Amino acid sequence: MKKLPATRLPAFAKLLTVALSATSIFCLQNCTALADSYNPGFTWQRSADWIVQPASDQGTTHGNPAPDALGNSVWSYEWVQGGGGLWTANPWYAQPSQKLVWDANWYTTGVPGWARADDAGNRVSQDYPPFIDQNQLTLNLGADLPISSPDQSPVVRWMNPLQQLTQLSIAGTLQVGWQGEDSGYPVDVDLVIAQESAGGVFDILFANTISKPHDDSTKEFLNVPVNTFASVKPGDSIIFSLRANGQSAGNWITLQDDPLTLTIVPEPSTGALVVLTVMLPWVRRSCGCSWSNVGALL
Repeated sequence: MKKLPATRLPAFAKLLTVALSATSIFCLQNCTALADSYNPGFTWQRSADWIVQPASDQGTTHGNPAPDALGNSVWSYEWVQGGGGLWTANPWYAQPSQKLVWDANWYTTGVPGWARADDAGNRVSQDYPPFIDQNQLTLNLGADLPISSPDQSPVVRWMNPLQQLTQLSIAGTLQVGWQGEDSGYPVDVDLVIAQESAGGVFDILFANTISKPHDDSTKEFLNVPVNTFASVKPGDSIIFSLRANGQSAGNWITLQDDPLTLTIVPEPSTGALVVLTVMLPWVRRSCGCSWSNVGALL
């Protein structure tokens, strides 16, 4: 086989670019086509998987954890108490967690979700935060035990339903809200997305401390972009949570996690190797070049 003349290298590079583009299109189309099962392209979105429990479940953990689109128990709604902030030796999200119970009517707002205690189902004086509804997590800043405490944080846990090592893309937006009865309290908020192994070891995937845009008492919101990856093993889980670095009666912090998705992605280069195996001989014949020319441009 003759060597490829230097004058034909640009043309060869263009053909190789076409082959690589075809690779990307192939992977994208096949990932989408396989999205009805746990294959590359399958996406979990908490708000889309949300299920409203029957009124008879008030004050119980029935339905927690909740299923995904394929019917497997994936979404666990929990709360933790105590612990330190980000980068401390004993962070809040690593504390022992407890499941939240179903509350069909959070503080008579008509919003259903998961709470620490439900006034009707648990016969307490009022609903107890923290609270998680279809779109957001709510952390109360008021220190009013036993009703609420700012060191009681909500936790959303995604539990891996697969029995093999899986690559995940975690992407979207978290929106932090400084809210209250009449105002927003300017407190810094710790955010975390972490992976917990079956043995209870945590690995931070995303973490940030967010300050209120203005140091005043207005109600405000701030979007925080997320784009990270995880390699999850059987028994692993992914948690989302927040913690406030302060307290204020009549105020709370919300964390909207919609839209935030977890998507199965292919093993690195798997799809590319398949397509390139098919495409490269065609590129070689089209250019009349040697395999050494092909290797030089890869």
